[in-house]
Amino acid sequence: MKNKRALLLFIIAAWIFPAKAGAESSISPALALREEYNDNIGLTRDNRIDDFITSVHPSLAISLKSRAIDLSADYGFNLRFYAHNSEHNQMRQRANLATKLTLLPERLFIKVSDDYERVPIDQRNQVALDNLFVNLTDVNHLTVNPYLEYPITSTLKFTAGYTYQNVWYDNPIGDDSDDHSATAGLNKQFGERLSVNCSYAYRWHRPRQTNEYDSQTESIGAAVQVTPKFSLNGSVGYTEINYKDDIKTFFVLRVISPNTIAVSSVQINAAPSDTSSLIWNAQANYRLTELFSVGVGYSRSFADSVYEGSVKSDNLNGSVSYSGVVPITVSGFMSKSNYIITGREDRSFGAIVTASVPMSSRLTCGLDGTYTHYNFQPDNEKVDRYGFRIGIDYRIAIATLGIGYTWNLSDSSFPVRDYYNNILFAQAKFTF
Repeated sequence: MKNKRALLLFIIAAWIFPAKAGAESSISPALALREEYNDNIGLTRDNRIDDFITSVHPSLAISLKSRAIDLSADYGFNLRFYAHNSEHNQMRQRANLATKLTLLPERLFIKVSDDYERVPIDQRNQVALDNLFVNLTDVNHLTVNPYLEYPITSTLKFTAGYTYQNVWYDNPIGDDSDDHSATAGLNKQFGERLSVNCSYAYRWHRPRQTNEYDSQTESIGAAVQVTPKFSLNGSVGYTEINYKDDIKTFFVLRVISPNTIAVSSVQINAAPSDTSSLIWNAQANYRLTELFSVGVGYSRSFADSVYEGSVKSDNLNGSVSYSGVVPITVSGFMSKSNYIITGREDRSFGAIVTASVPMSSRLTCGLDGTYTHYNFQPDNEKVDRYGFRIGIDYRIAIATLGIGYTWNLSDSSFPVRDYYNNILFAQAKFTF
């Protein structure tokens, strides 16, 4: 079965692991336990259901480094047991595999990665801190990328490669796909501070439900270390997407309650209009002092959503970080996403705050806060979402023990879609 692929790759990685004598290697088993009380497991406005939830999360991480292979893998299960609503009991996988094989030193390589994780289906529906149940699906991304790096001169390098990606969703609404991409590019180094690159990529996107398309992207970029404390990097390019004229079905999903999902389907009998756009990515980072740093970035890119096809997104972000006695990061963002096939538009802006307060050599208090304002068109729905989490961790030998509290609130201009919940939790993590 496809949802066993992550486990299979992990077993293969573990099997080749001991065969590389003399390589740098490590094996790290771990076990996490968590008990929580959640007063609204379905994130609903009415008919709220509370429960006690027990989570057991065994995992195993391995790493291997040698001349021929650089491998890291992390695999685990998340078992969740509901005291009063056992029909929601879950056993979910979580896996991450990243491998780089050197076939010809400094010339020919293969990268293989596999990520199995749980992601939101649609940000218009329930999204909240520590929510592992509502409006979520398991997704697996498998990527295989053989590529060539050929030095033309000591400062000029030619690159070429092929990438295969398979995306699989556990929820049948998810748009499984196969992708094939061919790339070529040049990278020029000017001294130690400046590098310039140009690239071309052709992509064949073959989803199961939405329209197939081919895309071409040309780009040029640069990275410059202006001063030891100030760096700039970015790229600008152009993407063209050409849709295939085929009959496909896409879904519109609304989560009504934990046990009720409204799904409507629409058939696409012809290709959407082809689209094209400039794309760019720019990032600036400046270290004000040894403890303070700031960053700002802006990007436009194309991506594929869970079930509504391709999306063009514009994103602006900025952050301020302090790494002193009480590390804290404050970041802000603004984004606009246009769904090309369905015509929907999502706008958002907000802020995220994370902090870690050391109370002693073993005791630490962690804080997380989020705020996001959404504007969903053409429904004209406006939503304010808040999330807050505080936790205290105590480290002893191989264990970290913790307690905490999480609060979530979603306030919509459509009151029927409001929800909030409170979570109290105690947890322990053992690393062997």
